[in-house]
Amino acid sequence: MDPKTKNDFGIRIKERREALGISQAELARRVGYTSRSMITKIEKCESDVARDKLLALADILHTSPLYLLGLTDDPTPASALPQNAFPLTPYGKLPIYGGIAAGNPVDMEQGEFEWGYEDKEYCDGRHFMLRVEGDSMEPTVPNGATAIILVQDYADKGQIVAFEFDGVATLKRYFPQTNGTVLLRADNPAAESYVITQEQLQNGQARILGVLREYKKKF
Repeated sequence: MDPKTKNDFGIRIKERREALGISQAELARRVGYTSRSMITKIEKCESDVARDKLLALADILHTSPLYLLGLTDDPTPASALPQNAFPLTPYGKLPIYGGIAAGNPVDMEQGEFEWGYEDKEYCDGRHFMLRVEGDSMEPTVPNGATAIILVQDYADKGQIVAFEFDGVATLKRYFPQTNGTVLLRADNPAAESYVITQEQLQNGQARILGVLREYKKKF
């Protein structure tokens, strides 16, 4: 985490805590720290935060990990990544979560956590990894690969995106249509593609989670 991001992280923790009227001691207790001093150190950018503590902080402060990490300015929990994904950080090994479909969309709360290996190129807090399940993006992205996704809420026509709709996630090519809908197209001609309606896009039922940077076949 670079100094600016780390400083923003401490500031956002403090701002959310004070806005909710939570003391440092109470926040420490609810997160699972034994001392209020840990919250003081975090807010002063003098201590790193483990993955499980970051999730707890975001939940208690009614926001998302992405907001606390400075990857979005929207503090609402709806801007968080699905529960089977997590931003890659510079600390330790990369977390990999299974469950993005390249086939039929899958429930984003499914999938088991696995450990990958350290890859500093993507450990900037702006990427996450998901295990690909299905063959709809073959031969471009094979079944069982691990997709590296850059977190952003937009894409160029034809880019491969991780897309969430109606509580599920899928990996497809992104084609916005002139009538306001979006075609999520499979690369495999035998696989199903999907059309996202204007209503789904406007009411927040559908969104881009990020764009594919590359994939790795095995870890």
